[in-house]
Amino acid sequence: MRINAVVLAACAIMAMSDAAQAGWDSHAPRDACLVGTWKMTSGGAEEWMRQNIHKAHVTAMSAQNNTITLKADGTFMTGHATAKANVEANDGTMHGTGTMQGQASGHWSAGRGTLKLFTEAMNAQGKVTITGPDGRPITVNTHPQGPQDSAMTYSCRGAAFTTTQPMPRGTAMTTTYTKLP
Repeated sequence: MRINAVVLAACAIMAMSDAAQAGWDSHAPRDACLVGTWKMTSGGAEEWMRQNIHKAHVTAMSAQNNTITLKADGTFMTGHATAKANVEANDGTMHGTGTMQGQASGHWSAGRGTLKLFTEAMNAQGKVTITGPDGRPITVNTHPQGPQDSAMTYSCRGAAFTTTQPMPRGTAMTTTYTKLP
């Protein structure tokens, strides 16, 4: 088991797709179905890790304030989210913990089944601690790269919407959200 597999699993809570190449267009379409505040209810990083990390498994994962508000004026803001994941090598020789907290804001557009987020401000930080076979922990502070634009497919109906986001490796990450009152 390479340390990289455990680090990848612990850091997957911070995974983002490759940056979208298009910039923000103030006249871009915005699907009215998406306007509101949404809470993640299933899928996301934990399910993605279960499907794609085969030499390690998630032993615990928690997330708080995992929301996004999409406003009719084309702006968005995430909640000040915190997340933690514990991962263990399948052979039991290593384990890791990843924590992250952050918030992002910017503009959004949606049409023809594609949701685009143009992140203008992001404050995120975290750390990953890996304990190897020798029992010594190694801790690395993580500072995700600055704001990135992302594009994903979506479907929206009533009080639920689902996104499917391409990932640099493995399968796409699918996330389901429920609209908050």
